Amino acid sequence: MRIVQSARSPQPRPGGEFFARPADPTQRRYEALRAYLFERRSAAEVAAAFGYTVETLNSIVRDFRAGRREFFVSPRPGPKRAPAKERAHTRIVELRAAGHSIDEIALVLTREGMSLNRTGIAEVIAEEGFGRLWRRPEALRGAPRREQLPRTGVIDFERWPERVQTKHAGLLLCIPDLVALDLPAIVAAAGYPGTTVIPAISSILSLLALKLANIRRTSHVEDVATDHGAALFAGLSSLPKTTALTSYSYKLSHERQHAFLVALNHAMLGAGLIDGADFDLDFHAIMHWGEDAGLEKHYVPSRSQRTRSVLTFFAQDASTHNLIYANADISKATQAREVIAFCDHWRSLTGTDPG
Repeated sequence: MRIVQSARSPQPRPGGEFFARPADPTQRRYEALRAYLFERRSAAEVAAAFGYTVETLNSIVRDFRAGRREFFVSPRPGPKRAPAKERAHTRIVELRAAGHSIDEIALVLTREGMSLNRTGIAEVIAEEGFGRLWRRPEALRGAPRREQLPRTGVIDFERWPERVQTKHAGLLLCIPDLVALDLPAIVAAAGYPGTTVIPAISSILSLLALKLANIRRTSHVEDVATDHGAALFAGLSSLPKTTALTSYSYKLSHERQHAFLVALNHAMLGAGLIDGADFDLDFHAIMHWGEDAGLEKHYVPSRSQRTRSVLTFFAQDASTHNLIYANADISKATQAREVIAFCDHWRSLTGTDPG
């Protein structure tokens, strides 16, 4: 497409062909409107010059007069600062000077609430002129050692400070609901074990605190173990450590878990947290990532294949979306009866069949 110029029109200077042959649709619309409205050329001439029909040109003119005039894009320069990198700059320099690798620095920054990707850390290291970190002996590797955490125990309010700082005060907002459900009575009904140092209810509250704080693994409990808000929530001076929480989970038999579920469901029914009209049931395979697992193979949708995994079953109330039944001890031999097992569970609670 080429704009036809009259004999009296001056020849364009080098670069003028950009305006004579507009390739971008927005530019072409702009040039056509300019020729028709400003230069007062006829609609037929402008339409032919810019590859429009007369009807299309009339439509473009109508839209322009109605306010459609988005021809020029305002520049939007990118950010001139990197707040996350600036905030972590001093800590990165400090850790690198202590001889830590990029991976170790990234781990520490995440732990301290200043997450930064490897590229950002590498840029700071390069800007500060640090050289390459050569491979170190095994004993010298690893992130900076955590401080020695205090031993846990039942909270002593006489020794509790008058004022404390916490990042997890929001956990305390859950206490009224737990009291309304009478969680201590539910734990007692389940027969959960306690120790001479940590009562059963405190162990359960410690595990619950990790879930409420969005800490997915008990091995990461040290990130919040000394937080006063989390400790107060569990009724302890500090949260139990990884070994204590992990070993406690292993002590809980299937019978105790079922007893806990029955007591919890009774409390939820009494509090109106279960409607009971309809239920959502689902089997879910949790993939195993280790080796030599004594597990059966189940179909894992995310992998589109059968692989070694733990098969679980969940039932939730369709109206309130509250979980009312779960089982993570399902084999291929018992899978077919799991829905019936849920029906039996519901009948034992309410005296009626579900549905």
